[in-house]
Amino acid sequence: MSSRLNTSHSRHKLRAQGGARDSLLNPQHPYQSMKNVPPHYTIQSSTLTKQNSEIVRYKISPEKGTPSQLSLPPLEKPQSSLSMMNQADTFSYKSTPSYKQVQTMERHQKYEQILDSFLLNSLEGPIAQVIEETIGVTLDATTVTLWQDIPSLHMLYSKRLTRTVNHSSGLVGFTFFTREIVKSEQASQHNAYVESEDSLICPGNTQVLLFPLWDSENNICAVVEVTKQPGKPFFSDEDEDFILFFTKRFKIYSQWLFKPAFPQKFISDLSSVMELEQFLLVFQQRVPSFFNARAAEIWKYDMHNKELYRYDSRCTKIDENCAGIVWEAFQRECPINCSVNKMLSSYTPAIDGDISEAILVVPLVDIKKMVKWAIILRGHKGLPVFTQEDESLLREVSMSITISLDNADRFTQAGVGKNRSSLEHQCITSLENAADSLIQGVSLNEIVSRAIKNLENLTSADKSYLFFFDEQNKKYVCDDGHTKISLDQGKGIVGLTFNNSKIYNIPDVMSSTEYDMTPEIQTGYKAHSLLSVPLINNRKEVIAVLQLLNRRDQKPFSNIDVNFVKIISNLIGLLMENEKMFGISTQANKEVEEFIKSSNSMQKNSHVKTVLSEIVHSALETLNGDRASLFIHDKVVGVLSTLIVDGGELPQTIPMSHGIAATVANTGNPILVNDAYHDPRFNKMIDFHTGYKTQSVCAAPIMTNDEGVIGVIEVINKKNSNFSEKDILLLQSFATFCGTCLESKHLKDITERGTAQIEMAKWIGEYERNTYTIPFKLQIPTNKQSQLTSLDFFAVDWNGIGLFKVCFHVFSSFGLLERFKISNELFFTFLYRLRESYNEPPYHNWIHAIDVLQYVSYQCKITNADSILTHLELLAVCVAAICHDAGHEGYNNNYNINAQTPLGILFKDRSVMETYHCTVAIQILKNEESNILYALTHNELQIIWKWIIHLILATDMANHFKLIKQAEETLEQGALNLKNESDRLMAMELIMKVADISNVSRPFKYADQWCEVLSEEFWRQGDSEKSLGLPYSGPLMNREQSTNKAKGQVNFYTFLCLPLYKVIARIFPELTVNLESMQNNLKHWEQLVAEQEAAAKLQDGEDKFAEQPVQTSQREPQRILETSLSALKLNINVK
Repeated sequence: MSSRLNTSHSRHKLRAQGGARDSLLNPQHPYQSMKNVPPHYTIQSSTLTKQNSEIVRYKISPEKGTPSQLSLPPLEKPQSSLSMMNQADTFSYKSTPSYKQVQTMERHQKYEQILDSFLLNSLEGPIAQVIEETIGVTLDATTVTLWQDIPSLHMLYSKRLTRTVNHSSGLVGFTFFTREIVKSEQASQHNAYVESEDSLICPGNTQVLLFPLWDSENNICAVVEVTKQPGKPFFSDEDEDFILFFTKRFKIYSQWLFKPAFPQKFISDLSSVMELEQFLLVFQQRVPSFFNARAAEIWKYDMHNKELYRYDSRCTKIDENCAGIVWEAFQRECPINCSVNKMLSSYTPAIDGDISEAILVVPLVDIKKMVKWAIILRGHKGLPVFTQEDESLLREVSMSITISLDNADRFTQAGVGKNRSSLEHQCITSLENAADSLIQGVSLNEIVSRAIKNLENLTSADKSYLFFFDEQNKKYVCDDGHTKISLDQGKGIVGLTFNNSKIYNIPDVMSSTEYDMTPEIQTGYKAHSLLSVPLINNRKEVIAVLQLLNRRDQKPFSNIDVNFVKIISNLIGLLMENEKMFGISTQANKEVEEFIKSSNSMQKNSHVKTVLSEIVHSALETLNGDRASLFIHDKVVGVLSTLIVDGGELPQTIPMSHGIAATVANTGNPILVNDAYHDPRFNKMIDFHTGYKTQSVCAAPIMTNDEGVIGVIEVINKKNSNFSEKDILLLQSFATFCGTCLESKHLKDITERGTAQIEMAKWIGEYERNTYTIPFKLQIPTNKQSQLTSLDFFAVDWNGIGLFKVCFHVFSSFGLLERFKISNELFFTFLYRLRESYNEPPYHNWIHAIDVLQYVSYQCKITNADSILTHLELLAVCVAAICHDAGHEGYNNNYNINAQTPLGILFKDRSVMETYHCTVAIQILKNEESNILYALTHNELQIIWKWIIHLILATDMANHFKLIKQAEETLEQGALNLKNESDRLMAMELIMKVADISNVSRPFKYADQWCEVLSEEFWRQGDSEKSLGLPYSGPLMNREQSTNKAKGQVNFYTFLCLPLYKVIARIFPELTVNLESMQNNLKHWEQLVAEQEAAAKLQDGEDKFAEQPVQTSQREPQRILETSLSALKLNINVK
């Protein structure tokens, strides 16, 4: 069978049944009547038979809440027993019901339970929703839609879908027309299916069932549309049985289910005695809200005078010839309900508006007074039409509304003259009082307070609020003297008043969708009526909003109230604006004075920190803050360094990871915060450590043209108010002053200190400059620090900033920086200047200087000499170590004398290069910016200079054997007495001497590399001697002949180094390890010599040197030693 054949009407036809049986039950309350029905009836039938007489009792359970369907036989006509039994069979009067009867009884009991639940739910929720939910659950439906009838429009509407359909359109219209159950397994296969109408609820293959509902007057009041998804079981006969049961019961109860409750409270509010404008306010708020309409109007036609009036927010006289739709209703004297106003022939745009919308007009005629009234609703907000329920309800309340309006009009005409005269007198008195207060010099706050109090008396207001706009927090704020009120921008009636600059008179705030209950929550005061008035300045800007709450007579505020409030509020607004302008003028003068003061300070004072302190204080005064500070962005360390603090204390550094100032430095944008503890960027730990409570913060970046953000200026806790955007602009101006000042200081530093300042900025942070702790970027990692106290140190690997790190580590390890107040900035500048003094020969350069310093430190540490020598002596030996070759050009003393260089001529009779090294060191240490000896007393300076010069001169190889001999002679008399100054000086000389030729005791891989470097410097000197026509200072200077490096090293180690290392090992046994290391290297060189000689013997076949030692003659050791010494510094005679 095709799907078309499966589409059919129900086997049941629901015709309107108006017989007596339907009217037997007429309960006063449907649910209560249903409960009064007993659970079963006991029906008795007594009959006399020929055989005997008996009483037969039958017990059945009919449907709850309905009359019995049984037709009992008349008792006055006795029947035979057989006839009696046949009748009993017909009506199922059996002592034991059949299985089918039991099923029927159980099904009906189930239906009764569903009906119970339905009726209970109808007392609590919208009837349409309850019907849809009940049918949906019972029939296991996908959707259920109730279409309610609007007879006057010939339409049905769904509240859930907010849609309408015509009586003759689609499946819904077909069901309404046929008044039968309609069902189809595929909705689109039904002849009445209309794609445009039905597809929204039941697409093509949806299962659908529709049935009508009757009201108690036998009219179809609704159509129920039920759908199921394809694949679900189709609607069964049992479903249809329930529908029949439900429609029958619904008909009985419909007069209570669909009858809306009379709006008693609504009518009571409108019926209160009040003036006309107050009534219209209440009407305009309550009626549109109650009917969910866009607008509502009352029309009055005086038939005697032929005058037509419209009442909306005011009373307006209208020409009857252009009154529009309402005039048609007056003429026809019947309601008009239309879904589109423009479809009516009487539509007039000037009266009925340009919007296409629904309209409902209900007219009334007062024959006695010869007056016609009409209530109009325009534009339903939830549906495209006004419903039958709307129409019925409007009919019920229209008479009460018109009577209330007439009463309000009479009340207004009776008392308006007297009241207005009294109120006007009070208003004039209030203005006179305000003028007197101004003359007497009363403060603005007091004048405003008095004016608002007078307004409360004039309008009979119970309370008032004065709201201002907080620009910073974007909130409306009010302080009523007890509680501070805060509203978000744009919220509530306050927001509307601020934004629209209009007066809002709200008779019932709870009926207003714009009302914000925040003030009630924050204060506990409940508002009913409200008058909200903007306070406007002379530029038509809203500067505040005044709100009057709750007339004491519980009526809305009248138009007279509004007029008085407008007059006095304008006065308040002008006074407040004048006060504000005076304050701005005063503040502007103060700002100019502070700017001039800052500018003058920059011109007069050369000390940068003093200038910055004055600028920060000016910023503090101008912004009226409690404390201020200036931070320098230390890009080296990655922190903010505290430079200036005006009030209180702050940590020396602030991390860049979090905090208001850090955020400003990172982003380059100013920040204004008036509730610091609720701002996630705020660093609470600073307050925790200082014990200070930060509430508001205003911070701006200090910038330069080239480097971007170099610092932050910050003012905290503005007194008596919050920071504003203007404060940010002012602080940025002061930040510009600070930036100019700091940039000038930076340029001055570069001018005075040259590139040292630029280089220092890479490695030392601002806050680290004046400390004595090793700067973070110049610290040596822990795992590398052990190299500085061992022989396994190769200075070449530390070239660059690493050599500075070694210096900082050595001096710091001896406590010299802190002991002699040598700041990081001073020490870095000293090292930088010293490094600049070193030239770049292959060997005697800056790297060699640090190599010697490390070896001095190493010897002092392992011998515990650092605890024996005084701090002054340690400073002397360390300074001598890094200065001992300053200015060295790679040529020894012999060369300078033979070549007649300026140094050779100047210092001919003394140690040429060593003396020159002393002069270079003196020049650097005399300069203020690099004088690390500045903190010493005059006596200490004399002592330390003597030691430094003595130690540098001791590095002259001409004094080599003399120093060894003195040490040996001293040791022959006993151990050195290190408590004796001369013995300590000898120990220092020996430590210095060993460090100067320490390469021989380094691991062989380093000793060999140093030998190569030194050879290159020798050859460089030899090339110069050759070009000048001078004899070579020694064989090692000749690049072509100096090929036997190993043999030269064996002689150098044996005759020059070994005696020195042995004598210092006798003084400091701990240095035996150095001696042993040097001896191991010597063996290595000897092995190389042996290998070279063996190779030469094999090559030449000569064996004349096979049994001879390395020294081939008595003159050979002397010649090699002289060559080595000559190569180092100066030729000497060894006897």
